[in-house]
Amino acid sequence: MAEEDKKQEEKVAMGSFNYYSTTLDDFERPSLTDVLKPRDRKKAIEKAKEYVWTNGLLFRIIKLKVDLASAGLEPVHESKKIEQIYKDAYEKIDIHKFVKDFVYEYEVVGEVFPYRTWDDGELKSLSLLNPKLAEVDIVFDKDMIYMKAPDSIKKLLNNYSKLSAKQKKDLRDRVPSGVLKEWKKGKNVLLSEDNISRYCNLKSSYEKRPKPPISPIFNDLEIYKTLQDADYATAKKLKQLLLHIKVGGKDYNNGKAVNKKLIDSTMEMFNNPSKNFEVFTQYFVNAEYITPDMDIFSEEKYKNVISNIVNWSGVNVMVEQGGSYSQGYIKVKGLKQAVNNAREVVRMALNDLNKQIAEKNNLTYYGKLKLPTIKFSNNALTDDEEVRQFVQFLYKHGLLSAEDTLDAFDYSLDRQMRKKKGEEEFEDLIRIPFEPSQGLLEENKNQNKSDNGNPQDNKQPRP
Repeated sequence: MAEEDKKQEEKVAMGSFNYYSTTLDDFERPSLTDVLKPRDRKKAIEKAKEYVWTNGLLFRIIKLKVDLASAGLEPVHESKKIEQIYKDAYEKIDIHKFVKDFVYEYEVVGEVFPYRTWDDGELKSLSLLNPKLAEVDIVFDKDMIYMKAPDSIKKLLNNYSKLSAKQKKDLRDRVPSGVLKEWKKGKNVLLSEDNISRYCNLKSSYEKRPKPPISPIFNDLEIYKTLQDADYATAKKLKQLLLHIKVGGKDYNNGKAVNKKLIDSTMEMFNNPSKNFEVFTQYFVNAEYITPDMDIFSEEKYKNVISNIVNWSGVNVMVEQGGSYSQGYIKVKGLKQAVNNAREVVRMALNDLNKQIAEKNNLTYYGKLKLPTIKFSNNALTDDEEVRQFVQFLYKHGLLSAEDTLDAFDYSLDRQMRKKKGEEEFEDLIRIPFEPSQGLLEENKNQNKSDNGNPQDNKQPRP
């Protein structure tokens, strides 16, 4: 019995093992691209931005969307005085740079956090909060936005007692006291609705944070990067070509091998200086450098990846040729819609900002806020020939001002008026020989007059 107890103790000490019958169907093997995908939001944002700044094709696509979505932005109001108030506020904060940064974050990260600072009702600054420093809670359909301390500030706070008086003062000057107090405790700071807002790209209402819009093509971008790395590595090897120098020959020294001194002197002659990789041998030694087929540098292997990226972007109309008119029209409409969607989010953000400006400066009329309309230039999304036809039609029928007509073609009204005034002395020499519809109007006028100058009776005699 004692022997059995001893064996049982040994068994317990060694541990017990359970065996289960399993098959490969019990496991889900992750694909290679799944392994490469970032596992958290912070890394996903970093990956998305890295792809933009390392992939030339993606960079051009994002820049095109940014440029189109921000083109020609201006606030417009029926009162010139009110309009100027908003224009002055926009000029102080460089609104055009802000809007480009806004669209870039919207298209790459998927969410934008405009951060505003005020001084006695005046808008002092408008910037974007780093999305990696933002934490979001949704309470009663409202965003509660918290800001984490940046890594640089964390390092200072972790060694706060060791900081000099000047460093502590600099830190207090940079960070509001209430925020600094919470960060010292290791807590995130809840930001006021007066200062912060959030605007998201595509996401479900129950999700806290959207995914980067570039996520669907992470796999294609990684394949593109891998192919480029392979081309680079191969090209680098091709620079290190082998130079094989054979010393001696069948007709030299009766075909015998040469002595080492001759090889050494040959090496000295070739190596002073040399940028090649040399091998010095007897004449009967053969060496062969294997080079890759130059066809591997063909763009054909990139074709599928590029097609996937361009199709995702919606800008394939800008880079593809061929296809029917209807196909091209659908692609153009798709691109315009994508740009207009981004513009609508920008317009929403600026309208929210304008409401604050109006409230803080008492810009009201019978209790209603005096708000401008945010306009964009549609010429960037329209063919030049279409623009010319639209402008000509509207101006001809008195529906478009002279200033807007000239603006459509990047001419300044003031400058043109000054030039025309300077040309007054040449009025007798410079005349417009023909105006649209001029001949038709004259012909119609003449037809409606009789020989004696009176209007003709166009009634036909009764039978």
